[in-house]
Formats: sequence, C-alpha cells, structure tokens
Amino acid sequence: MHMVIQRLLLKTVATISLVIVFLILGCGSDKTSDPDDTVVVKIGPEEITVREFRLSYEFGFAHLKGGKNRKIGYLEKMIDEKVLALRGYEMKLDRTEQVQRQVKDLQDELVIEQVFKDQIQAKVQVTDHEIRDAIHKSKVSWKLRYWYEPNRTFAERVAAHMRQHGYAATVSRILSSNPEIVLRPEDFETPYLTWLDVTPELLEAIRDLEVGAISDPIPLDGGFYLFQVVDIRREGVTEYDYTNLAGRYRKILQARKQQEVVDRYIAELMTPKNIVTRGNVFMPLSKNLFEWYRNKKKGDELVNAVADAGDDRPYLQEIHDLLHKTLVTFEGGAWTVGDFLAKFKPALLTVSETDDVYSFRAKFNSQIALTLRDHFLLQIGYGKKLHKRPEVKTDIKRWQDKWVYRALSKQLISDIAVTEHEARDYFDRNLHRFKIDRDDKPVYEKNKELAHVYALQQKRLALLQTESLTLQDRFGVRIFQAVLDTIPTIEFEKSRWASLQVFKRSTNRMAYPVVDPTWEF
Repeated sequence: MHMVIQRLLLKTVATISLVIVFLILGCGSDKTSDPDDTVVVKIGPEEITVREFRLSYEFGFAHLKGGKNRKIGYLEKMIDEKVLALRGYEMKLDRTEQVQRQVKDLQDELVIEQVFKDQIQAKVQVTDHEIRDAIHKSKVSWKLRYWYEPNRTFAERVAAHMRQHGYAATVSRILSSNPEIVLRPEDFETPYLTWLDVTPELLEAIRDLEVGAISDPIPLDGGFYLFQVVDIRREGVTEYDYTNLAGRYRKILQARKQQEVVDRYIAELMTPKNIVTRGNVFMPLSKNLFEWYRNKKKGDELVNAVADAGDDRPYLQEIHDLLHKTLVTFEGGAWTVGDFLAKFKPALLTVSETDDVYSFRAKFNSQIALTLRDHFLLQIGYGKKLHKRPEVKTDIKRWQDKWVYRALSKQLISDIAVTEHEARDYFDRNLHRFKIDRDDKPVYEKNKELAHVYALQQKRLALLQTESLTLQDRFGVRIFQAVLDTIPTIEFEKSRWASLQVFKRSTNRMAYPVVDPTWEF
C-alpha cells in the first residue's frame, strides 16, 4: 500500500509509550498481595518474581526457549544474567559513566510516563454503552480508492478530471505520464477497513461520501486527499459479539481516549509557552546535521563528534560554530544550539536513504518540538518528585541490572580471541551450521570468516557460563519449581520460533528487559 496513506491508516493504534506500558505491564502495580509477586527463584540477596519471569519470558526471544522444559531453560538464562549483575555491582560497574547515563535517561523517561499517568488515568472512563456502540460500528467496513496531491490547486484539478473521466482513467493517465513513479492504480486502493483501522480525521472525511462519488480535496497529513468509496459491507451484531468482544473493545476505547486526553494536555501545556524557532539558525543547523546523519561513523556520539570536529568533517565544524547561537525561545527562557544538543537524542530521529534535506528538516523540526515537550514535562515531574515513586525505582533497578550485567560481560570477554586452528576445528565439528541445504558440502575456505565469528561467540559464551556457575555457587540459587510450574505463559501454536517484542514508541526502548539473545546462537 502506498506509504502516504499508511500514515493515516492504523495511525491511532500505535499510541504513545505510556499506553503500551499501562495495558501490558499493568500500570506498574506492585501490591504485595498480588500473586504475581510470588518468588520464583532467590539468588543471593535478589529475587525473580512471577511477574518478572512471565514478562521476560513472553517478550523474550524464541530461540532461548528450547528443550523439553522451555520455562526452566529460559529461567536459567535469567539466573545467569542476575549473578553476573551481582558481581558487577561488587565491582561498582553501576557507577560507570555509561551506566549512570543510561539510568538517568531511563529515569527521565519514566518520570514523563508518570506525569501522563497522573493526568489521564482518572480522566478516562469507558461505559458499557460506548463498548456496544464500538462493536456495532466495527461491523461496517468499506474499501477506498485515494489520491494524494501536495497542494489544493492540483488536487482540485485532479478531482474535476476524475468526475469527468473516472477515477481509474485519471490515475492511469497520471502514472503513465510519470514513468518514474513505479506504482499501479491498484496500489492506491485499500483493503476493507473499519473505524478501528483509520484515524478520526480520515473517518470524518469519508463518513458521508456516497459509493462511487469523488470527494472534494480533504486536507490531511500536510497535503490534500481525494477519496472514492468503492464498496461498503454491513454485518449483523449478536449478543454473542457483545459478550465476547467487550473486553477487547474496552481496551481499544481506553487507549483512544487516553490518547485524546494526552493530546489535549500537551496542547494546553505547550501553547502558552510561545515557542519560536530561529530560522537563521535552524536552516544551517539542519543542513549540517543532515550531512552528519548521512556520513555518521560507527560509535559516533553527536555532542562528542561536534566537540572533536576536524577538517575532514566540515559540517561538524559548522555545527560547532553555531553552538552559542540561539535556536529556540520560549516563555521564560531560550536554548542555544549547545543547550539543545545536550538534550537531543539523535537515535530517535530516523533518516532513510530516500530522505533529502527538505524531508529531514520536517523530521528534525518535530524532534525539536518533542525535546522541548519532554523538557517541560520533566520540570513538572521532578517538581512533584515522581522519580521517587516505588514503581519508577523498581523499573530502574530491572534495567540497571541488565546494564551492569552487560558491562561485566564486556569486560570478561574483551580479550578473548580465536586462532585459525580453533576456527577450523569449530567448522569441522559444526558443518550443519554452514550448509545451505541438506546436500550442500561446505568448504572451510569459503566460510572462514563466518567460522571465526561463530567460534569466537562460542568461546565467549563458554566463559560467561563458567563464570555464572562459579557465582551461583558463591551467591546461592534456590528455584521454587512448584511456583514455576504453575505460571501460565503464552505460547505461539503455529511456530515455536515466533516471538513478540514490544518497544516504546517514544524512545525505541523495549517495554521490558528480556534475556539477551546471545545466550544461544
């Protein structure tokens, strides 16, 4: 389907990260009477609870759930990481600059979630009448044709031609006149959609459109759309539908209402700030920042790259020259380019090969707005001491354990290398890993590089497992098998290799820490 319309279809399903966290992680509830707080395993002074195991397991990587008992196999890897983290804390790896920075970023993220939680939970109510109405509306579906133009004048011309000559004839003529557009008329036709599949703006635009009629140009998504309803289907609704779909639709409506409240709250927060971006600084900054993204080196951190800019990267030197220039002003303050870069998270701005400087500027402008939004939300959150809430501290501890374990692992395996003999030996003992098909006869010389990678990974993994066993003896591990056996988990029926990872939209971080995939390869 054409990517322009994809930005409208299903847009409201992917709500902001807090909605995902609320619905999946249960709003961070940590009641001691909750069965999910039952301990599955004790590891020295640490514990893994039912909730922690279930979330890590269900969002974990499928290849880590092998063997006859998938749950115990996965739990053993959680124990490996936990004991390595305990050793890392002894070595004070939690105080390293990298871990401290990760913790601070996570704390900011969680404080913002808590601000939203305070503002929306009490304000969102879903009634039984709304649920029944939503189920009823979902039984109506329609198929659409559409066309997009960047300005109203072009859109009105195309609409007039469609009404005179027909939609298909007009689209075919446009496409044949522009051979560089590698699309067909059917690429501008949707499958059957319901109100759940589209944004409220699109639903409002097509609500009263008759089958076959061409709509007037409708301003959406920064341009103008023309729509034609091809067909409408209506299905009956039974009491069985109301009974069995009520839970699902309650969550859908709750998520949509939460998003509406969030949008309203952000508008009320930001509008009085009178934010102004200085164009004479934004334009050169965005141009040079685009060049950095296009030529970014592995391991580049923007602030450090700008500080160390040399003659080989003049675009970074130009950003350096802008550091003390005012980029944005707002009620009660202003940010220089340097101020902004200190708060900006470059990883959240994705740049594709098809982007040019103009499309990049639109994305970058949005990131400036989001960075400012988060700044004001953090002022509110820290002012209310939301970082001291138990659920925030619990989440931080879970992720900090992960980062400390990784820091220790990196130290342990940093000096490991494999010889040519070891790589060859690995190849000979694991020929099945190098076969393309059953009858293939792999040759070492053609697989030498991959054999070195696999042999190195195996050697690293063996060292970590040995270290883990030593630490387990030292700290003591007690698994409560009876508790583990009673934990219900979601398994994919069609394929044991299927897995589900959930990421927070606002940060691209996993919603919950899971076992690293490198424990099996």
